[in-house]
Amino acid sequence: MDHGMFKRLDGNRPVSELRVKKIIGSIKKVGYVTSPIVVNEQYQVIDGQGRLEALKRLKMPVHYIIVPNVGIDECIAMNMNQSNWTLMDYIGSHAETGNTSYMYLLNLIKAYGKTLQNKVILYVVTGKIDGNYSYIKDGRLTCTA
Repeated sequence: MDHGMFKRLDGNRPVSELRVKKIIGSIKKVGYVTSPIVVNEQYQVIDGQGRLEALKRLKMPVHYIIVPNVGIDECIAMNMNQSNWTLMDYIGSHAETGNTSYMYLLNLIKAYGKTLQNKVILYVVTGKIDGNYSYIKDGRLTCTA
């Protein structure tokens, strides 16, 4: 595949090196779940610059969708309306799939979240206060009741 066919859209934000490295790490860890990038008819990237750069570095094929007559206004609108997962989204997801540690944590948050901040509950459960919750996001939290 010719990765060079894709072009940067004037006015689009720069690609974050940290984001590209995170995407590469995720692909190496769990594989690539095909998520097409969105381009216009000039092959200017409207959505998916980070994925494109990661796939280019890994020499992997790029799946894409051509949406005619879109440009920077649509690019900005798409990014304004996207939201990343919150820590509670990760906790809820792992709890919903049956991870008992996350079910325990979620029950504590439901029971005491109105009187205690969630960060206090996380500290009590994990003993960590550094704010780096990657172990919670990726499913490594272990609670013993």
